[in-house]
Amino acid sequence: MEGFNPTFPQFKDGGNGNFSNLLKEGKSLAVFFLYPKINSGEPLNMAHLVEDLATRYGGQVRFLWIDWDADMALCKRLGLRFSPVLVLFSGGREIASFVCSTSEPGISFILDGLVCPDKINSGIKYLRRVIPLV
Repeated sequence: MEGFNPTFPQFKDGGNGNFSNLLKEGKSLAVFFLYPKINSGEPLNMAHLVEDLATRYGGQVRFLWIDWDADMALCKRLGLRFSPVLVLFSGGREIASFVCSTSEPGISFILDGLVCPDKINSGIKYLRRVIPLV
């Protein structure tokens, strides 16, 4: 893939339900969906941002990337309409999605909450007040 050489692994669903099984684990996930062969503009900026976030939070949040073309059925099943998009999951549920690199403060806010949910101003505590997670 030109311009995007992630250090975090690619995930392939292939229509086999592997993604559903991944969500059943209930762990914190950051999944980056993108078209292949990005090499310029906002998609590449977003890819570099996600790579930086994976380096910063990778030991505590599992980062994966998914090729939009190879797993288009999964993207449609999740209702995704934009690429690239970073989708955050906690407890098997989607909690947030971000489509541009200028979202970095919001992404970090949510990831901080996943990493340290007991912090008084954590993103997860805020989200649970706004959108109750069962």
